[in-house]
Amino acid sequence: MRAALLVAAVLVAVPGLREARAQLIFGKPEGPVQEAAVPQSLPAVSAAQDLVEFYVSPTTTVRFALDPASVAIDGDTVVRFTLVATSASGARNVSYEALRCSSREQRLIAIARPDASWSLLRNSPWRPLRHDDMVNRQHAELFVRLCEAGRAAGSSPQQLLARLRATPALLLP
Repeated sequence: MRAALLVAAVLVAVPGLREARAQLIFGKPEGPVQEAAVPQSLPAVSAAQDLVEFYVSPTTTVRFALDPASVAIDGDTVVRFTLVATSASGARNVSYEALRCSSREQRLIAIARPDASWSLLRNSPWRPLRHDDMVNRQHAELFVRLCEAGRAAGSSPQQLLARLRATPALLLP
């Protein structure tokens, strides 16, 4: 009994052996999951002035916009885009994200660095969109504008951008 406890303590305490212990219990992990929301190459981090701005709420002081050159549709259910958030003081955050229209989820894929390169997020999960999430309201707004009936609301990026420009602020159903 003591020997079993000693072996268990060693397996837990030594970092390299934790993975071996997990494999003994759960089996070998499957390879990395490939999915459409992670493209082969990311779009250029743009300082474009032709961003498509969209309304989020009357209480936000942050302006949100999409880079039109980055909008892409995978299959007909995943929409990828570069989101630019600009604070009232002019600070900008640029991220590459995806919406899965079929399941009402959002995923952060990469964050732009100051040198205009991307920092790819390794284990960024899909997160459900909630209509009452006032912190990340921009994702809910994008969902109602870019998705329709579980699919992208258009068959081309140009159609999605036209819809984004034309659609007034809506609430997530």
